[in-house]
Order: sequence, then C-alpha cells, then structure tokens
Amino acid sequence: MESSRCTVQTASTESASIHPPVNIPDSDLNKAIPGYTGFIPRSQNYFACSFSENCRKALTEFYQEKHKNDLQKSAELPIVVNYLKQHADGLKVPLKAISNQAFSYEPTNPFTPDRNPYHLDDDHPNKYFMAGFTGHVPKARYLIGKSYPAITKQALILFGKEQKR
Repeated sequence: MESSRCTVQTASTESASIHPPVNIPDSDLNKAIPGYTGFIPRSQNYFACSFSENCRKALTEFYQEKHKNDLQKSAELPIVVNYLKQHADGLKVPLKAISNQAFSYEPTNPFTPDRNPYHLDDDHPNKYFMAGFTGHVPKARYLIGKSYPAITKQALILFGKEQKR
C-alpha cells in the first residue's frame, strides 16, 4: 500500500548515481566558511543542512553538470573540425607584397594630452575633473549646487589663486 504523503528527494543522491564524482577545487571549498556572503553556484537548491554541507552539495552538483557539459562539447568537436577541414581550402587568401620597402605612418598632428588641470590657465576649457574622479580636489568641500565639473573648476581656480599668493 502506497502512502499518500509527498516525499522529497534531493537532487544530489539522484545526480550522484548518474554522474561519477567530480573533484571540487580546494579554493572553492575554502570559500564555504560560515559567514561567507559571496556567490555559491546552485546553492539556492539546497536547504535544511549546515552551510558547509549545502555548499558541498551545491558545488558537487555544479561541477558534475560542468563536467557533463564539457564531455558533450568535446563529443561535438570532431563535427566542427571536419567541417573546417572541408571548407578551409576556400578560405585561404594568398598575401602578396606590393612593395619592397616597409611603410611607416606618422600623423601630421600627433595626439598630445592636456596637461594636469592644476597647471592649466583659469580660462582653459578643460580645467576641471571629470565626474567620477575619486581623488582629492582642494577647496571643493563647501561648493555645492552645481555639476561636478563646474564645482571642480571653481575649486581649482580658488586653489590656484591661493597658491599664487
């Protein structure tokens, strides 16, 4: 007589019987210390065990699936190699030299980056720091209500005037 109760079977016992055990790298097992908040692949499928046991099961499942996918991809490899061998003749293009001398290119107006914003003139259009600059900008602490480039330009002008005194 069968029970009407629903039974739950974990995926690890099922997958362990189908796939051979796969070695989990020690670096991944060392991540599974209690308190670790990083990502553990497949860990959302395991619960009701200790953290290290959940991680071990999840990583085992992950590496077994990865091993299975690698085997499947390697089985498909001969098909790709044979296709390339058959069609490689039409892809070869012989390269012929057009001159005996090497050609070197030198631009007529080479790129020169602007100088440091601290040393630019006060009316220079690039005397500011881009938004996202995380370094210190002297005199910018109490300047508010403008965009970051406008604030840094004003602060650099104030700092430059103070340094000239």
